[in-house]
Amino acid sequence: MLRRLVLAGAAGTALATIVVAALALASSERSAAGRSVGRDSRAVSASQLLERHVVDLETGLRGFVPTGDPAFLSPWTAARAAIPQDFSGLESLIAGQPLQRSRLQAIRGALSAYAADYAAPALLRREPMTGAQLDVFTRRGKVLIDNIRARFETFDQAETSLLHRAQTNWTAKQHRFDLILAVAAFALLAGLLGLLIYMARVVVAPVSRVVEACVALGAGEHTFLVPEGGRELRALSEAFNEMAERLEQRRAALSEAEERQRLLLASLPGTLVAMYDRDLSCLLLDGPVLREGGIDSAELVGRSLSETLPAEQAEQLEPCIRRALEGETASLRHTSALSGRTYEYDIAPLRLADDTIAAAFLVGRDITARLDSERALRDRERMLADSQAVAHVGSWEWDVHSDRLVWSDELCRIAGQPVGFSPKLSEFMAIVHPNDRGLLDGRVEEVREGAPSESEYRIVRPDGAIRHVRTARFARVDGTGHVVSVFGTTQDVTERVERERELRRLARIVEQAAEAILSKDSNGTITEWNAGAERLYGYTAAEAIGQPVAILVPEDRAGEDRMLLARAMAGDTVEQFWTRRRRKDGAFVDVSITVSPLLDASGRPSGAAVIARDVTARRKAERAREAALAQLAEAQQIAQVGSWAWNVRTGESEWSDQMFRIFGRDRGSRPLPPNEFLEHTHAEDRDSVADQFRAARQGAPEFELDFRIVAEDGEERVLHAIGHQDRTSPDVFRGTVQDVTALRRAERDLLETKHRLELIVENLAGSSLIVYDRELRLVSCEGPLFAQLDLDPLIGRPLHEIAERDTVTMMVPRLERAFEGETSTAVLDADRHGRTLAMHFAPYRLSDGRIEGALVHWQDISPLRAAQEALHEAEERFGRAFEDAPIGMAIVGVDGRWLRVNN
Repeated sequence: MLRRLVLAGAAGTALATIVVAALALASSERSAAGRSVGRDSRAVSASQLLERHVVDLETGLRGFVPTGDPAFLSPWTAARAAIPQDFSGLESLIAGQPLQRSRLQAIRGALSAYAADYAAPALLRREPMTGAQLDVFTRRGKVLIDNIRARFETFDQAETSLLHRAQTNWTAKQHRFDLILAVAAFALLAGLLGLLIYMARVVVAPVSRVVEACVALGAGEHTFLVPEGGRELRALSEAFNEMAERLEQRRAALSEAEERQRLLLASLPGTLVAMYDRDLSCLLLDGPVLREGGIDSAELVGRSLSETLPAEQAEQLEPCIRRALEGETASLRHTSALSGRTYEYDIAPLRLADDTIAAAFLVGRDITARLDSERALRDRERMLADSQAVAHVGSWEWDVHSDRLVWSDELCRIAGQPVGFSPKLSEFMAIVHPNDRGLLDGRVEEVREGAPSESEYRIVRPDGAIRHVRTARFARVDGTGHVVSVFGTTQDVTERVERERELRRLARIVEQAAEAILSKDSNGTITEWNAGAERLYGYTAAEAIGQPVAILVPEDRAGEDRMLLARAMAGDTVEQFWTRRRRKDGAFVDVSITVSPLLDASGRPSGAAVIARDVTARRKAERAREAALAQLAEAQQIAQVGSWAWNVRTGESEWSDQMFRIFGRDRGSRPLPPNEFLEHTHAEDRDSVADQFRAARQGAPEFELDFRIVAEDGEERVLHAIGHQDRTSPDVFRGTVQDVTALRRAERDLLETKHRLELIVENLAGSSLIVYDRELRLVSCEGPLFAQLDLDPLIGRPLHEIAERDTVTMMVPRLERAFEGETSTAVLDADRHGRTLAMHFAPYRLSDGRIEGALVHWQDISPLRAAQEALHEAEERFGRAFEDAPIGMAIVGVDGRWLRVNN
């Protein structure tokens, strides 16, 4: 019995010693693992790392706030309050303590919620930002999101590393614990082999359970079944089970974080995120750019910069990354030579909580589409500015709340203001013409109520120049229907207004001109008809407009009118074309017309303008002149001349009696031989006569020439000689000599008369239109008649200061009659320049029919008077030549009667 008790005590002591040693060894292994992880954690503490991330994010957010407005940080303040100050969750995990998962979820939830919109609601409540502020806000917001994303990634990496080490230590402890339990089981089996029966009730059941636990542990199961009395084994089993459960939770959290990161990067197309350490080794490289290219980002981690990026990008990014590792920030824009796409990179240092730089963080974005959009926007803005400059149209916008107008460059030029001029409404109204401000005030009030409006008004430039502008206004309202701004366009219409004013003035002049002025379209239909046309042709404007111009053209001249219209449609101008037209009463009238093309807006002929003058009197004088020339030519044909014969070989000559009379020699004297003949020839004509003699001697068959001689009485005469070889005797020349002295003189006089008449015809168009007001002051003067005068000083002066007394006396009654609506004519026989002027007085009416003044059409008729006098002189000279002719002459009518016979 004593032996059994001793053996039982020894066996129990051995079992207790083995169990205690196993627990001690497990505890020491556990403590060693905890100390090992603790040592690793001290290098980069998870709580310190997370705390640094939170502080850096808060610092970045406060630096990101453009105005420092505390309201902007209110979402962050709420998120920060949910983050605990104690970040010992990871150390608790490593130490086997219950994990502070609620804290970690609060941290990540708060940061994720804030990163999703970074206080966007607070921004929406702010006043609208300008384009430059919005651009800065967007760019800095993107950098902030990228930094938040980088903080999450760094936190996940540190968390993954710590969990990996914890899991590795736990696996090592599992292996050691399996070995210890196996040794303990073997020792128990070896020590108690002899006591199996005796210790069956006390030892077999616990040992079998331990063996089952060892088998389960070796199979990877983390659930321990221990007897109720084994409190230490139960606690150890529960700790292991809890750690395994939490490790599984961490793996699920890591998978969720990776998925969230993938979705975040996928939502940013064309983005590349990278992180490099001081050795330029890749710690992170991910983004849609890689995925679109089929590149596995995991394979790039750990590689060098030149291995992860194309050579041209790596070469440009390396200096920027090194600067970031030194604490600087850098930006780089790179255009790929292969793809032609442009990327923008922002490189910044990644700092820990102790301000040490752990790596360089890089974010790249494909900005090709943005650059194309910006380039297209610049092109559109340039095209808009060019089109505004060409069309003289400026744009503007008025902010109702700030009372400030923003003008385009062209509008500044229209108003004569420097580019960038941005006036208030009151400052703008100051440059509006005082007479137009009341009208503009009403239009501004209309658009304040939301109604669009248009108006024309005048503005005064700083140099005093007045410009006419046309403005269109439109209101822009907010969501509540209130007008927040007004925008529109302003066009410089000064030239159009001046053209319209000039057209109205010219239209009044045309309407009241003495000439007949009409216009017709390309089909020959009359479209305009002035009062002068009514007087000349007898048709009223109502009767003529819409009718074909053929109502004025005689049947035998229809082709002529078609020719004139065709030339006008071809762009030609026909001046001073003499023709005949038919009046309403059927009578014919001689007219001189000028046909000019009418051009449409594109510069193409669309019709013709016709100006006609009554030249019946001038035509009558021209016909009389032509008749006189015809009579003179007939007299020349029937004139008798002297005859002669000359033997070129012997030099002998024969003269008729008329030849002796022409040379003033006696009939009994001998004819002049060639040498003496040359002596009587005028010195200036001697060479030409000698040349004809020489040519006749050399065989020339005939000759004809005019030359002058000096008669015996010293009188100079002009002779016309005709000679030809005798058909029967080649050495004899026969011919005639005619004394054409009077004839040549008459021809010379006729040429001079013709020249004067041509000058008269050319200058007959010279006329002027003068307008006088009711105070008899000169208002305007149009036309070439008084072009030699300096008219500017005369405008506005009264008639008696300009004209001579007799002229004033003649004009005043007729001007007064014109003011009463009557017309009259007068002739001024000789003005201060000796001209004979015809005056046509008519009322000067406005478009509404009111008489504003008197219109006087001055026309120089001096050429007509001179033509009449020249004709009279020509007739007298012809009569004298007819009577004094040395031969008998007579004019016989077509009926055979003698009309005139000379002496």
